[in-house]
Amino acid sequence: MWDEMRALFVERGFQSVELNNPGMAMYYQTDAALQLVNAVWMISDAEMRNMKRMQYQEYLSAMLRQLRDRAPRIRVTSVFLTNDIDYVNLLASRMDPRMFGFYIINPMNNAIHVDPYQECNTLSWLTPLFSQLMQDDQAKTMAGLIYPDWQNPVLWKQNVQRSEKETLEWYSGRGHRLKCKATLWLIGINTVIFFITLVTIFTGGAQELIEAGGASGETVFGNGQIYRLVTAAFLHGGIDHLIGNMVFLFAFGDVVENYLKVKKYLILYAIAGVGSNLVAVLWRTVTGNYELLGIGASGAIFGIMGAMTMLMYRYPELRKTSKGVPLWAIPAYVVYSVGYPLVLGAITDTQTNIDLAAHIGGFIIGAIVFYILDSKYKTANA
Repeated sequence: MWDEMRALFVERGFQSVELNNPGMAMYYQTDAALQLVNAVWMISDAEMRNMKRMQYQEYLSAMLRQLRDRAPRIRVTSVFLTNDIDYVNLLASRMDPRMFGFYIINPMNNAIHVDPYQECNTLSWLTPLFSQLMQDDQAKTMAGLIYPDWQNPVLWKQNVQRSEKETLEWYSGRGHRLKCKATLWLIGINTVIFFITLVTIFTGGAQELIEAGGASGETVFGNGQIYRLVTAAFLHGGIDHLIGNMVFLFAFGDVVENYLKVKKYLILYAIAGVGSNLVAVLWRTVTGNYELLGIGASGAIFGIMGAMTMLMYRYPELRKTSKGVPLWAIPAYVVYSVGYPLVLGAITDTQTNIDLAAHIGGFIIGAIVFYILDSKYKTANA
């Protein structure tokens, strides 16, 4: 039935777009007035079940970028070949009704479901044609929809043993944060190291912190202790310093980890952490603060924030439609990392050193590294 559905669009004069994924197909047609592009994105059952809402929106964004020069208006209709109506509703419902809509073609029950929220249906002519295709019992077998999700061990394994409750939590935006284990591990490591060095922090001064792994021009360049560029990123000067950084690491980290996945996310975190400390040490050395100590995860966190900013820049539709993307946290973290030390210093009448070089350097490094690691964007725009 997949091939028969594709043939319908070819017969109607739609132009095909080559995709690397055999479980997807894309066609488009521009109206006679060159004012509207109708794009059709066909998605197989197996591909749909392996897709998350953010990934679905990323694909739509890539399509809009690819077709935006052909007409002022673009409308994308997703056609899902599946019997899992609830999953599609979680994946694709309540998008911008002027630009997006979907069909669910259910050969198991000879049923067609249309997005109830779309404002217009430019492909209404498809309904009788799809209905005719589904009359053939052989088409049902070819569709690969013999077993429901909970009875098909292959699909169950592909869904990573995801339960119905977990699926609902993920797509509602409430539960997906708890899925990002690397971010939680980083928070745990920072917290454990803080309590290990707690006695040192409360009983000593700069010398004790240097011995614990802080980074300065003297230790890094003078003594050749390059490892301190790493250890300094896991030290914090107080419980307020730790809690503030970990809250914002949780806010930014889960979004970026969900997109890049664990391996690339940890690479980004490591490069941003080490790179921001190196920038800070170089800056303090150049400005005559050779012995001034630097500690904290803020450089790495600014790197994650830079990556999330780049993510929002490359996929602007996520700013409005993706639940759980904490855009509020970007200005909030800037205010916290700069304003809070100044206020605390004024209250306690102590000198406060704000490592702006680490913050700015981390942000820039994070954005650049994300740009390099974002292979999905490169593939979609190849």
